[in-house]
Amino acid sequence: MPLKYQIAETKTFEKAKKKIDKKLYLKIKIFVYPQLKENPFYGSNIKKLKDKNVYEHIEKEGNYLIDGINDLIIRHDLSKSISIIGYPFKSIFIFTQNDSYEPLELKTLFQQECAKRGVLFIGYHLISFSHKREHIDFTLSVYDEVMGIIK
Repeated sequence: MPLKYQIAETKTFEKAKKKIDKKLYLKIKIFVYPQLKENPFYGSNIKKLKDKNVYEHIEKEGNYLIDGINDLIIRHDLSKSISIIGYPFKSIFIFTQNDSYEPLELKTLFQQECAKRGVLFIGYHLISFSHKREHIDFTLSVYDEVMGIIK
């Protein structure tokens, strides 16, 4: 297709998208917002998020968890097999092959041993406002035990 037709097609697509976005915004403004404002809880969630410093809590506890896991990985000399990536609100374990296990076997063993000790997870963490330091310390103590087994 010649370039001038591609450019014309792109401009047409962009115009159509803007038109759809505008129609969607108008529908939300006309139909959804009035119903929300009738709800007695309208705005209270945002107020709680700000008043209770929810985002700061999640960042602080999430970073504490990630730092703790990194310390355990180094202490148990598992940096070739296990790593943690992500952000304070969602951190993800990465399992790689070691001398004894394939990645999925390692992940399964880790999850199984954690479950025996009272920590259930599916390979990642989603920190919320309800997670307190004591929960994260318990999780890190379980991870410490389990990493001792894997080593």
